[in-house]
Amino acid sequence: MTVPVTLNVGGVLYTTSRTTLTLFGDSMLGRMFSGDWETAHDSEGRCFIDRDGHLFRHVLNFLRTGKLIIPEDFPELLQLKSEADFYQIEALIEVVEAEIVRRALLRPEPEVPQREQRHYYLDVVEITTISGRRWAHVRKY
Repeated sequence: MTVPVTLNVGGVLYTTSRTTLTLFGDSMLGRMFSGDWETAHDSEGRCFIDRDGHLFRHVLNFLRTGKLIIPEDFPELLQLKSEADFYQIEALIEVVEAEIVRRALLRPEPEVPQREQRHYYLDVVEITTISGRRWAHVRKY
């Protein structure tokens, strides 16, 4: 049985296992919790990571399930990509990037306002006088 680890990520506390955190050994979390890197601790002795604590829940859920589980209208996808980059979890980076592309392809084209079409009819009358003087009259309706 693995011993629980409590993390303080940006002021939000998470409890998980060392096994979960080291699942991707080449990630920042994998190196931190395998003992390769020094870690900062808060006043209670918990490992402290100065990142977005609310977004970390999605990172941790990905480590637990191997799936990106977010609502369809999740507004912080680019921020989550930034977190995945920070933690250097290549599999999560790829999944988030694929989701960004998928959503971009599903996004409807913005409506371009149509200019009001106006039709004009012109009557042009050109007259040349005996003296060679020319003039034209244009009537628009």
